[in-house]
Amino acid sequence: MVEGGVARWFGAFDAQGTLAASLGIVRCDELARFQAVGTDAEHRRRGLAGHLLGLAARWAGDQGATAWVIVTESTNPAGQLYRSVGFVPDVVQVTVSHR
Repeated sequence: MVEGGVARWFGAFDAQGTLAASLGIVRCDELARFQAVGTDAEHRRRGLAGHLLGLAARWAGDQGATAWVIVTESTNPAGQLYRSVGFVPDVVQVTVSHR
């Protein structure tokens, strides 16, 4: 997908060259979906993931995306970050299983 130009990975590295935060984004026509957003525990709360979200969103927009999606659990603490950069909850999905 990366070679085909519909996906890209972004990363932030610390001074020692260690990957501190990363994410992927996949463009499906006008929709872009963020993938595997993550920040190493010792690098959290420094704005790295928010910065990468912006870079990736800009890349996808330059490729024709007009809508962006992040799928996450409602209990994920990263939801606060996503809301701070403009995402709003859209669909709540609940999965239940019975033995």
